[in-house]
Amino acid sequence: MISYQYDNQPNNKDLSYLWNSIVSVPLNLINMSTGDGVLILYFNQELTTPQQTVVQNIVDSCPLLFSNRKLTKLEFRNKFTFSERVLLDNSTIPEVVVLRNDLLVSEFVDLDYPGLVSGMDLLVSLSILTSQRKSEILA
Repeated sequence: MISYQYDNQPNNKDLSYLWNSIVSVPLNLINMSTGDGVLILYFNQELTTPQQTVVQNIVDSCPLLFSNRKLTKLEFRNKFTFSERVLLDNSTIPEVVVLRNDLLVSEFVDLDYPGLVSGMDLLVSLSILTSQRKSEILA
């Protein structure tokens, strides 16, 4: 049995990816469970150190499940300067309004989420942010 702490609530796609990746190596995975922020992998035999490394690499390849770049909405908002927040809060550009609303209904902000990155690209294209500021905010 190997257990991992996870940051984000696992979804079926992530869990299916993990399961298929591990069983394709043949490491005799027999069960997997999640709950209370812990992923537990059950094997029918003790894994060698190299096998444990393979499993660790597979788990690490699932960044949405094990992201350490997840912020609260306030932490993310505070990455913006006061002037940037004023521009974003008062914008009537439909795309910016949608981005703002998406943030309002989200539970957290994952800095690696592709939708966030494309939203930040949009803010750069609208000259609300510079490329440098985008990089600083997503760092």
